[in-house]
Amino acid sequence: MAKRRMFSTEIVRSDAFLDLPVSSRELYFQLGMDTDDRGYIPNAKSIIRVIGANIGDLEPLINKGFLMLRGETLMLQKHFRINNTIRSDRFKETEYIDDLKKLFIKSNGVYTDDSTKGKPTPLVLGIPSGYQMDTNGLPQLNISKDNLIKDNSSKEIDITRYNEIKANGFAGELFLKLVDSGYVSLYELDTNDYIKFLKELLSQYEVVDIKIKVEYFLRVTCHYLPIGKDKQDKPIFGYRYKEENQIGNKFLYFKTTITNAFNPKEYLTEQEQLELQKIMDELGQEDTDTDDDSLPF
Repeated sequence: MAKRRMFSTEIVRSDAFLDLPVSSRELYFQLGMDTDDRGYIPNAKSIIRVIGANIGDLEPLINKGFLMLRGETLMLQKHFRINNTIRSDRFKETEYIDDLKKLFIKSNGVYTDDSTKGKPTPLVLGIPSGYQMDTNGLPQLNISKDNLIKDNSSKEIDITRYNEIKANGFAGELFLKLVDSGYVSLYELDTNDYIKFLKELLSQYEVVDIKIKVEYFLRVTCHYLPIGKDKQDKPIFGYRYKEENQIGNKFLYFKTTITNAFNPKEYLTEQEQLELQKIMDELGQEDTDTDDDSLPF
């Protein structure tokens, strides 16, 4: 079982969640820490006893659609795929495959047992296990389906969802860059807002300039560290979201940071401007009218 779990503000700051009794909200967090990598909670009643909660605290979570009862003692966190993004190389399959096959996934990543409201649950899950590297030593997202299968072997991402996003062209590629860093989920509820904003940027700025600003955003919000090894046993580096940032509205933060980066003298500190210039220098860019090929993704 994982030692770390996440909770999306889109769920735990929603009116529906905040309307729950305090004791039920507390129980939701406690149960959420004991989910497997699909969101199943096999020992809910035991946890309730251990933490001194009341069995009655469970009922509002089920009645309001935050937990699904899948057996006498088996629970499922309905929004697990929104709350958590798990890398394919760290993913451990659930013991409850037979039950999983009965479930469907809505377009926003929420579990449902209604086949008319979602697609069958993919039996593979995760985000890509690594980046390809360019000659500058900076990360390059590997976005072809063939490469994803090759990189992840038996643990491929949800290709259907991945291709739906990729179909948005360059804006989709940039969004998948955020997914790969762990900043957002593949099933992010605000996906359309990100795509729309990125497409608006494309109508106003050069592609190369947008790439630089997204690279700047990733350096501000993520760690850059080894995330695996290639076939030659050389380390692969990539961005990983700094969970300590505790960003509330991630889309608003992304939009504001990118917008400010296009107006550095007005909105960025001197140190931030130096970091932005450093990125341009590393990529061999003195301005936005330079060749695209030297960029990291």
